[in-house]
Amino acid sequence: MKGDFTEYWTDGLGSQAAFTGRHREVKENLVQTETLWSMLKPDQPAPRAAFEEAWRNIILGTEHTWLI
Repeated sequence: MKGDFTEYWTDGLGSQAAFTGRHREVKENLVQTETLWSMLKPDQPAPRAAFEEAWRNIILGTEHTWLI
């Protein structure tokens, strides 16, 4: 093998600044959505499965891909 084997993955957040910013917005939007649901629809159960799937995807993106 020839060439550099740099740690390209360490550039992820810096090279994906727009995606990282959007990812933070999405996380905050989900927190707000859960809060608003409980305030505006107190008689209806929250769609737990949908919220849990959204959080799983956010966590996966945070930990592995730097993307939404």
